[in-house]
Amino acid sequence: MPDFTTITVPTRAWHGDIPLDLEFPGSWQVVPCMMKGHDASALDEAGLRDALTKPIGTETIRKLAEKKTEAAIIIDDMTRPTKIADIIPFVLQELKEGGIKDENIRIIMGLGAHGAYTRTDFVKKLGEEVVARYPVYNHNLYENCTLVGKTSRGTRVMINDEVAKCHLKIGICRPGIRSRF
Repeated sequence: MPDFTTITVPTRAWHGDIPLDLEFPGSWQVVPCMMKGHDASALDEAGLRDALTKPIGTETIRKLAEKKTEAAIIIDDMTRPTKIADIIPFVLQELKEGGIKDENIRIIMGLGAHGAYTRTDFVKKLGEEVVARYPVYNHNLYENCTLVGKTSRGTRVMINDEVAKCHLKIGICRPGIRSRF
């Protein structure tokens, strides 16, 4: 009987959350590397509200929204399992309480070089109510981008037009992804 080590990983986050068993030779030293907080309980509604009122290293979204008229919310795409629908209602409420009107909020799915997504995908990621109420865009790295400058090596830096015209930019992505907008 062969000697092996089995590690189970999650797969198909938007299509049933199916576990996949990966088998490795028993002679291999297999060490699963878990992200910090992997075993923490998910935040409930009170926890999410508390986290938004006590951010680390920045003002609250509500405070950042004051005296701003437009906001872009950049979300990760369907290759990431982030349940944005659980988070975004609280972010939208903070923007509203900061003075930004619904018609001045847009959501951009940051695709990188991945293909475009459909309304069905947007609903999975954001929820039906959010998709029905706010414009949601697929980012396209080849079109609808604004030049914002060049790097020290002369590389052009371009950002999404919808993001560029907004006064406030917010990113929502899974833990472990670090972006600055």
